[in-house]
Amino acid sequence: MKRVLTIVAALIVLLLLGGGWMFANSPDVLNQQLVRAIQDKQSAAQLEVLLSHGANPNYTYSASKQEPSSLEKINSALSGVETARPGFGTTLLALACTQANDAAIDALLKHGANPNLEESTEVPLWIAVQSENLSLVKRLLDHGADPDRKLREYNNMTARQLAEETKKPELIALFKKASPPK
Repeated sequence: MKRVLTIVAALIVLLLLGGGWMFANSPDVLNQQLVRAIQDKQSAAQLEVLLSHGANPNYTYSASKQEPSSLEKINSALSGVETARPGFGTTLLALACTQANDAAIDALLKHGANPNLEESTEVPLWIAVQSENLSLVKRLLDHGADPDRKLREYNNMTARQLAEETKKPELIALFKKASPPK
């Protein structure tokens, strides 16, 4: 208990002496700022700044609990471990695809966003196919999106099969160019 009180006292002193930068520059705070920047459709330059300063392009978030608690922030700062909740939520790429936010999609892909993350409750390629957004489907396939990933939520259907169901020749052609079915 004494150790905990010492740590808390040290943190309070740090904050009072201007140590707030410790939280402002933590990866988790940058990730939360990136979530808000995408939601608010901020400029590509603003997204680029956050990503180049350490925001994680593969961060998953939960809309019901976007902001970590103060205790989570302190634990994150002390341990150096992000408070992201893998396996729970939506990836930033899925969020950007849902919004058809081209600036965010491009910035995230440029910084290594994985279009195939298993942790996401939404799959970017599915979002693109459902919205019949040809340019987005092409960009995601070009960046390695798996056209044959089965989704339990859709009776193990793949994005390729969903594209075929649309009966849109241009959409189907993108999947034929991407790779043969598995």
